[in-house]
Amino acid sequence: MPEVTEPGKLLRKVALADQQAFRNFYDATAAHLFPVALRILREQGRAADFLQDAFVKIWLKAGECQVGWGAPMAWAAAIVRYQAIDE
Repeated sequence: MPEVTEPGKLLRKVALADQQAFRNFYDATAAHLFPVALRILREQGRAADFLQDAFVKIWLKAGECQVGWGAPMAWAAAIVRYQAIDE
């Protein structure tokens, strides 16, 4: 069976506590989400720490992302942005 790589499909699997899907989602999105945190925090170390915190929230809230409601990347970027702003 081919590996699922679309962020929306991966998030649906993450919502079911699929750790491999979470790893795949992280690998597919971290490089795109890091600049979001870096733009706000302006320090690479802090941005990396907050990105990790944001991925914990993504893991915990994956079931709340409704793929038809909006793009999964926009949803994940919002979590990263708000996580960084809260700092």
